[in-house]
Amino acid sequence: MTDPIKPYQKKVWQAMQYIEQNLEQPLNLEVVASKVFISKFHFHRIFKIISGESVASYIRRIRLEKAVHNIFSCKHKSITDIAIAAGFSSSQNFSKVFQKQFGFTPSQIRQCEDFQQLNLLLRKNSKNGNAPFAYPDYYRPVANQQEKIMDLITAELSEQRVAYIRAIGAYGTVEEAAYGKLMAWAVPQGLLETQSILSICWDNPEITPAEKCRTDVCITVGPEVNAQGDVLIQTIPAGKYAQIRRTITDKSQFKKSWNEVVAGAMEQSMQISDNGPCFEFYHSASSDGVFDVTFNLAVN
Repeated sequence: MTDPIKPYQKKVWQAMQYIEQNLEQPLNLEVVASKVFISKFHFHRIFKIISGESVASYIRRIRLEKAVHNIFSCKHKSITDIAIAAGFSSSQNFSKVFQKQFGFTPSQIRQCEDFQQLNLLLRKNSKNGNAPFAYPDYYRPVANQQEKIMDLITAELSEQRVAYIRAIGAYGTVEEAAYGKLMAWAVPQGLLETQSILSICWDNPEITPAEKCRTDVCITVGPEVNAQGDVLIQTIPAGKYAQIRRTITDKSQFKKSWNEVVAGAMEQSMQISDNGPCFEFYHSASSDGVFDVTFNLAVN
């Protein structure tokens, strides 16, 4: 039997992409629905059925989660400026909604001096992130840190145009199915022979509920390739990235590797970008689960 929802899934992913790329612009149901050419009357129901939350709730949550990062990483920006950029009329209203969403205040985030303090705050107080210690390696200082991150480098990367399939759910549980769909589209076109595989991780699993974490499984493409079916197109921006390259033999090593990138960037006094993504670049992958991966963290 044909799934009546499936034809609308691509529209919802397109709407999410538009929201994510325009968080500092005026956004509401009417604006977003018009971008995917569906009436707002129908789209608010479609979006909620597929995503599990309303358009307004999704916009508010993504803005608030980005605000957590900005308050912590962008000390030069006032909380009022961050609140206004997130679509709030005042810092007071912002603080009230922020605390209701997360269980801690913007000021508590601003007072964190490093990722260890931030991690402790998130684990102790977060209302909507994952269960405590579900991800024990994220943002926690690693043993013998100097030894483990000596190979961290920075690189200026050019813009990359990618085709992608979005997966929503706990990291490490949803990517394989998305990868299968992407390969079913890419292999017949001969793209796997000439292009590269990437995976973009959009959310901090200490803040975002596990079932709402977003992963885009990607393959680089040229300008001649267009969106088709469930496959969408986006651009990874050019810029400066902190990088480490690791051979991954166990899934738990992905978390440890991301921790090393973040810890190394902080140690070298890099400012983590509030716009660029975190992404994994796959140099190779074997059938027995061994991956050669460069972990990329956008920095200023």
